[in-house]
Amino acid sequence: MSETFHTDQLHLLLERFRRGDRSAWDELYQHVGGRLEFLAHRMLRGFPQVRCFESTGDVLQNALLRLLRALQEVQPGSVREFFGLASLLLRRELLDLKKHYCGPQGEAAHRVGAAGKREAGARVATEMLNEPDLPELEEWSEFHRQIDELPPDEREVIDLHFYQGLNMTEAAQVIGVNVRTVQRRWNSGLARLRSVFHDEWPRF
Repeated sequence: MSETFHTDQLHLLLERFRRGDRSAWDELYQHVGGRLEFLAHRMLRGFPQVRCFESTGDVLQNALLRLLRALQEVQPGSVREFFGLASLLLRRELLDLKKHYCGPQGEAAHRVGAAGKREAGARVATEMLNEPDLPELEEWSEFHRQIDELPPDEREVIDLHFYQGLNMTEAAQVIGVNVRTVQRRWNSGLARLRSVFHDEWPRF
């Protein structure tokens, strides 16, 4: 993302986009595309059940469609909020893809039964559906879903640190608070997640 890209520029581009100027999205993507691609790549790593079938580019393209629809209605207050929205929609896209591939009627099951079709994909799908992998995949899905349920300040810190790869100091600079506050929100968010999972985390 360009170091000179600021909230005022974001708002101007979004206003043009809402008025029907599609070139505004191209300009916006020039500023934010690299960071969105990095975010999609990093988040896809946390969804091994999707990574077997989808590339970073595919996930990002679908999530961008969600983002475009959302931006018709939602006005992010800042560049920081824009990436928070993008992170949320990427996570929802990945959760939906997980359901698509790993449900009882999902693509993984069909690929297992499709003899002679994409043998490598079928082999991976078979492994995905065998115990004990499936319970772990379900835990991952619930883990990501529970992050969506966190209070916004805690979810933002987990987005920045866990998904976007920022350290605590970098996250503090993005949010505009001190490192101690970031650490407190991180610990509070983890405590809420532990109350759900009882310390039985999915394997990272």
